[in-house]
Amino acid sequence: MLSSPFRLFFEIRKNLRQMNVQEITFGKQAAAFRMALLPFLLRDVLFRLTFESYYHTCVFYDYYRKLRGQRRLGMHVEDTLGQQLQFEASRKIHQRSGLFITGVLIASLVTQPLDMIATRLIIQQKEAYSGMLDCARTVIREEGLKKLWFSGLGPRTAFFMLQGSLMMALTPRVLPIFEDAYSLENIIN
Repeated sequence: MLSSPFRLFFEIRKNLRQMNVQEITFGKQAAAFRMALLPFLLRDVLFRLTFESYYHTCVFYDYYRKLRGQRRLGMHVEDTLGQQLQFEASRKIHQRSGLFITGVLIASLVTQPLDMIATRLIIQQKEAYSGMLDCARTVIREEGLKKLWFSGLGPRTAFFMLQGSLMMALTPRVLPIFEDAYSLENIIN
């Protein structure tokens, strides 16, 4: 989420190029950045919160239930990140994939209006909107509520699913390389 303002700069350039704007000046970029920063940040934070809450609640529900039961019995329980990652890896890939897809769908649906507003604020050629709320009101009044929720939802959801699938496939293969490279034994020697 700390990268959001930096990614916004590239998002602005991409959207202006897609709109075939011939001359992208610093002034245009700065104005688009100023207008789109708040909805862009809200979208990213809300997407992360929605997705992480859903995914981790579903994946780790059994893990934390087991820990609570052991603590109630007076057993000493260590709850480390390594144990949590082992538990997550023990879940079947189709279970994690299903939870991931559902989480992306929910998070995309919840944050879609903010994404559409941010895009509209970036690509406006003349000052059509004075801000985030004005943009939302204008879209609802002129195009309807469906446009706010469902415009561009398919490609956005497909992008997040592809990105997440790559992460789920590559993380187990890449993580051991980093663990080996940055292990305490390798650093000391």
